[in-house]
Amino acid sequence: MKYILVLLLFTSSVLSSEYLRTIRIATFNTEVESQLALDELTTFVNENENLVRLQDEWDFEFKARASGKYYVTLVEPFTRRDVLQETINTLRLNYPDSYVTNLKKSVVQLPPVVEVKEVVPAVIAEVIELSINQDELIEEIPRVEEKKEVVVENVVEDNRTIENTIFDYLWLVVSFFLFLTVIFLVQSLLKYRKENETYFNGKLIADEKSKQLNLEIKDREKYLSHASHELRAPMTAIMGLTHLVLDSKIGKQEKEYIKQIESSATNLLNIVNDILDVSKIRAGELRIEKAEFNINDILEYVSNIISLQAKKNNVACLIDVEKGVPSLLIGDSLRLGQVLINLLGNAVKFTKNGDVTLSLKKVSSHGHSLKIEFSITDTGIGMTKEQVATVFHSFSQANESISRKFGGTGLGLSISQELVKMMHGEIKVKSELHKGTTFSFALNFKLKDHLNKRHYRLPSAEYMNKRALIIDSSEQNTLQLIRILGYFKYKTHTIPSFEEAIIDDDLYFDILIVNKDQLTVSTLEKLRKMREKHDFKLVLLSELFSSLNNDMVDSIEIDGYLKTQFNQQNILNLIISLYTSEGVKKALPVNKSKNILNDIKNAKILVAEDNEVNHKVIKGLLRDTVIDITFVVNGKEALDTLLNGEKFDLILMDLSMPVMNGYEATKEIRNHSRFDTIPILAFTADVMEETIKKTVSSGMQGHISKPIIIDIFYNKIHDALKIQTKNENQSALQNLELEIQSSDYSELATSIGLKCHNNDKSFYNATLKDFKIMYINSALDLEELCRLGKFREARHKAMDIKDVSLSIGAYNLCESAAMMEYSLEKGKRSGYKELIAFYELELAKLFKDIDLYLKNNHI
Repeated sequence: MKYILVLLLFTSSVLSSEYLRTIRIATFNTEVESQLALDELTTFVNENENLVRLQDEWDFEFKARASGKYYVTLVEPFTRRDVLQETINTLRLNYPDSYVTNLKKSVVQLPPVVEVKEVVPAVIAEVIELSINQDELIEEIPRVEEKKEVVVENVVEDNRTIENTIFDYLWLVVSFFLFLTVIFLVQSLLKYRKENETYFNGKLIADEKSKQLNLEIKDREKYLSHASHELRAPMTAIMGLTHLVLDSKIGKQEKEYIKQIESSATNLLNIVNDILDVSKIRAGELRIEKAEFNINDILEYVSNIISLQAKKNNVACLIDVEKGVPSLLIGDSLRLGQVLINLLGNAVKFTKNGDVTLSLKKVSSHGHSLKIEFSITDTGIGMTKEQVATVFHSFSQANESISRKFGGTGLGLSISQELVKMMHGEIKVKSELHKGTTFSFALNFKLKDHLNKRHYRLPSAEYMNKRALIIDSSEQNTLQLIRILGYFKYKTHTIPSFEEAIIDDDLYFDILIVNKDQLTVSTLEKLRKMREKHDFKLVLLSELFSSLNNDMVDSIEIDGYLKTQFNQQNILNLIISLYTSEGVKKALPVNKSKNILNDIKNAKILVAEDNEVNHKVIKGLLRDTVIDITFVVNGKEALDTLLNGEKFDLILMDLSMPVMNGYEATKEIRNHSRFDTIPILAFTADVMEETIKKTVSSGMQGHISKPIIIDIFYNKIHDALKIQTKNENQSALQNLELEIQSSDYSELATSIGLKCHNNDKSFYNATLKDFKIMYINSALDLEELCRLGKFREARHKAMDIKDVSLSIGAYNLCESAAMMEYSLEKGKRSGYKELIAFYELELAKLFKDIDLYLKNNHI
């Protein structure tokens, strides 16, 4: 009976409530169409913070399935009307035809307990009254039997009375059992309510404890995060001073000791950074950004990072990008690069004398959305099934001997897994002991230009369909070059070396690509003979860190250089440089010194920093430059120095200082309009996203992290100071303005544009066409970025527009973009709407000139 009662109560509670289960979004004829629609729907959901929040909280799913002879996309299940209503309202922004199915209402309700209690006394009274009447009837039976003279009609009537009496007895029994049932139901209901209250009270207590525990965990992670920042501060002195010592004249033995200190400090910094990333993730302070980027820039950056370790381990690194993968994407390039560096770094670390391959391939695409799979495969030590099962655990590696032999904290893979999850992907791993490992993950991106089917375009068709000879013994290099050059319709031939293959001197090739390791005396002689018969472009293929300064390289004219970790963009750039300019005549070394500051003239920097050791580090790093440095120990002194009339081109501002901190000092400086043109860079060990945003809102234009990374330090100093050297280009801009005035086009100085394109009209025409395609919606894009508060991204876009405008001879648009670039440094105070409106007018006038020029100079 207890179970029957529970069933009745459950049925009543379900039927007495309203519930809405499914939202139908669209119907399709085929399963393929429904799956494509589901991919697009998933992308829309992932980009909508409200839908992501609702789905995490209420656990509904977006699906595609068969419905009769059709296929539908839908979302289910829903048990609350308000959740369903909010979901469908959000979906209808992009899917207006969405509708609700499976709406149910109940009309069955159990009476409340109070009414049952009121019925009980009435039932009891009725039973008692019925019992008394039955007793009277029983006493009447003998008297009826004794009357023999009763007529037949009375006997019949008495029989009917007896039948009624039996029926009444039966009704009495049934009523009695009904009464007992009601009593039992009431007791069970009261007991159920009591148990239900106990359950919900317990749940509330458990939820409160869970909430308190989560707060404690977040507080702990924040504490760990801030502790990591404090560790970064003394690292500034250690790494900065070791760099200065290595840069000075010391003995060989001492230099080795200092190198060991520098290496250990770098390892310590990597550990601190890993702990910092884990803290950010667990404290919920790490955010995934969405911005435009070039995938080839990320691949080149990653390959540069791992190349040195790969060379030490004798590992050949290959980057294999499927030709269907576009170059321009929208996503979080920083976090993608971090994941790739972690996975590739692990692959190189655990591989000796082997190969590591990074492969990119398109998994699916629909409209503006694209899914790309990244795979990192090595031929290293591999793992067992047990080791694979724990490989993503924090602070763990395959075993203790691995940690001792190869080093590291075991955090890299854990961080990578978390980052991929935050980007709505999943890392998978396959491994076989002693044979190698493959890590793979797939991520969704937005396309910059989904209508552009050819992602790598040469400026002219005349640069396609050429013949190339590849001289390299590496099968990996030659296969990749054949595939990439085939994209441009090149016919390729390969030989391992001139000693192992005979090539007729009369054979004609447009390009010869020679691996530096294949350069011998006989090779150089063969190249000279071939050049006497036919002219060709000679390209030298070499590793990133190999030395190119030798007699053999200097003895022959080289038209271009290509590093071994190349990609489609590298080859595209190489071909353009070979055929649109005189080519590169000598190798460009990787810039890892302060030589980048040589083009800065007589600059003055104000450094607000209370740590005297950091004063020595900065002074040493900028030694032997023309930069003059003034040091102050707090923000108040920095402000007073400026108010006293001293002029500076750049301010480095520590955030934590006595008297007046960096935020306060920057706000005070920005209150004086005459200091608006001075860029201010934060100088801090705190690199949390919240801190970076706070520096921007206070009026700073960027930050230099502690400890100082030498290359980044020089580059940021250089970029900031270049903002203050705009006057150096004024004469060139004035000449350009005169050129425009004498031109047939009011907005386009075609002679200047052609000069920038080596007087190649077809190349110039292609650039103008590309300019129109790329920047036709630039005004709307700039306005949207500013409206969303993304002023840094808007400023970078304005910088790109300025540079490209100058290269095509569009002076007025260049000036308009430069005004935006300068003003957007002020963020919300920039008055961007008026600037963008002016830019839009200039852009429209320029497009008219471009159309007219292309019409008059059709090739």
